[in-house]
Amino acid sequence: MKKLLFISALFLSISANAAKLESDIITTPIDNCLVTIGNVVVDASIPATVVAGGKICSYDLASIPSGPYVTTMKAQVADALWGTLNSNESLPFSITKPATPAGITGLHLVP
Repeated sequence: MKKLLFISALFLSISANAAKLESDIITTPIDNCLVTIGNVVVDASIPATVVAGGKICSYDLASIPSGPYVTTMKAQVADALWGTLNSNESLPFSITKPATPAGITGLHLVP
């Protein structure tokens, strides 16, 4: 049972440290962020994160499959009169997520 708890804790610590795509600090008012990966909007309503000096846009990349990608972000603000306003798109940022390791083929007990 202790080994199972240790393995669970190890898995959680590894998954908690997955790569994130993060913007520089934005000092103008923003509400949300829009993330595009490979010409596909993957999330259009990520709440901006408050940090010292302003807000940032942050997106967890753990869920994307292995391979090369070009990513961009936009900041969004909600206006009562004009609706949702988008910033200009960020400069493209290229990333490559490495392939996962080969699966384990067999297990056995050792005395």
